[in-house]
Amino acid sequence: KPTAGSEGTPAITAQKTYVLTCTSASGTVTDSVTVFVAGVPSVDLKVNNKDNVAVPPSTPVTLSWASSTVNTCTASGSWSGLKTTLGSETTPPLTVAQNFVLQCTGNVGSAQDSVTVTVIYPPTVNIKANNQESLTILAGNTAALSWNSTYADTCTASNSWSGTKPTASGENTPVLTTQQTYTLTCSGIGGATSDTVTV
Repeated sequence: KPTAGSEGTPAITAQKTYVLTCTSASGTVTDSVTVFVAGVPSVDLKVNNKDNVAVPPSTPVTLSWASSTVNTCTASGSWSGLKTTLGSETTPPLTVAQNFVLQCTGNVGSAQDSVTVTVIYPPTVNIKANNQESLTILAGNTAALSWNSTYADTCTASNSWSGTKPTASGENTPVLTTQQTYTLTCSGIGGATSDTVTV
């Protein structure tokens, strides 16, 4: 090498030590420099050992995480505060959807991961005739059916009526001369449920 100069290194992927020895009539001297390669931060956050989960209402979940080449981790979204770089914790019982975010920072940047918990409620349905749970009328009359549901995507009629119905609505029966039973089954991501009214 020249007695004074500079040069660039190739791409460095691991720790390197560069040594330079210079000699003159007076003797020999040596100096060195070490280049450390900092890893790219990473973090992996799981809920019940999965990326995302769906649970019934009032269910706790377990968050677990691991990271590498980071110094600190900070929670946000549905939780907060400083977290260890490796750990786990259990949430309180959950009644609404949650999004847990964890950001970890190292010497050369930061990494972030998140998980989502969906809370699935079973559907409900309530059907009435003339706003009553059970109705008695004179032959030759009609009845007004009305219904509503929660957490349902579709509703299907059976017994004395049929077809797909809105998740909340109403309609009149034809003229009735005999006893009729109206059943409505509503379904959603949390299952299916039925209700019946007799006229």
